Amino acid sequence: LQVISFAQKFPLRWPRFLENLFEFQGAISTIGEHLLNIDCLSTTHSAAALFYSKQAMYAFAPFIIACIAFLFWYLKACWSGESFAKRINKQDTTMKDKCILTIGTVVYFMFPTLCTNAFSIFHCRRVAGVLYLAADMEEPCYIAGDRHLNMVILLGISQLLAFVIGLPLLVLVFLLIEQRT
Repeated sequence: LQVISFAQKFPLRWPRFLENLFEFQGAISTIGEHLLNIDCLSTTHSAAALFYSKQAMYAFAPFIIACIAFLFWYLKACWSGESFAKRINKQDTTMKDKCILTIGTVVYFMFPTLCTNAFSIFHCRRVAGVLYLAADMEEPCYIAGDRHLNMVILLGISQLLAFVIGLPLLVLVFLLIEQRT
């Protein structure tokens, strides 16, 4: 379902039935934009400003979620008197294991949205020989010293490195470490 949700983002003319199917399954397969949508709360007047705000929100969301999950499970361990430390027996489950599972599950569900948002900042359309941001056709793209180029450097490249490349590499490292033990 998550792989199919990527298909919806391709700029193709899908039949209306497939668009509805993609939208429905996207709502049930990812946390993504269906749960974390700030469009209604925005007081900005520019579509580009709202787009960049959402980019920043999605860039920091996994880290905020990780902190919240850690605090929840750490406080629960303190409240119940259990240890948050590494498990002694492989069969035991600690609050630390539950914390890691919570973070992993939420980030897994957010992964398609994180990747889509990482690439969306680079999505520009050419109109009369000038590139404009697809999310706001009044925002010129890749002009030195302009807001879009600054956001590409600050948010776009960092999201590509952290989420599109970093998360799969992190999973690979964990799998290789687990395979050795």
